[in-house]
Amino acid sequence: MEFSCAFESLSTSHCSSSSSSSSSSSSKNNDINVGSYVRNFQLDSCHLCRKSLGVGDDIYMYRGDTPFCSEDCRQEQIEADDAQERIIKKQQQQRRRQQQQQIKRESVLRSEEKIILSATTAA
Repeated sequence: MEFSCAFESLSTSHCSSSSSSSSSSSSKNNDINVGSYVRNFQLDSCHLCRKSLGVGDDIYMYRGDTPFCSEDCRQEQIEADDAQERIIKKQQQQRRRQQQQQIKRESVLRSEEKIILSATTAA
């Protein structure tokens, strides 16, 4: 099955689906056409549970080209991705805080060195 979409504006789109009986392979290899952009991807199995996706099965997509067999599998992946993103964001914040603290420590050390140097040259 080939899907082609032409986007007329950001708010509306027209998509058509046509079934091709002269398919050269038995896999469900699909071409998505959006303007001049063409992307191939497989819809053979659920990304999360690996359940086989057959012809006529509902396919729940996430992040563009990731197929799932059910809303539950897709939601589980969304929640896992959200949790991973929260962990990464927390780690980035901790690194930023550590870098800021290091900059403050280095600034204090430089100030102390200047004081010591000025005291030794004055003596």
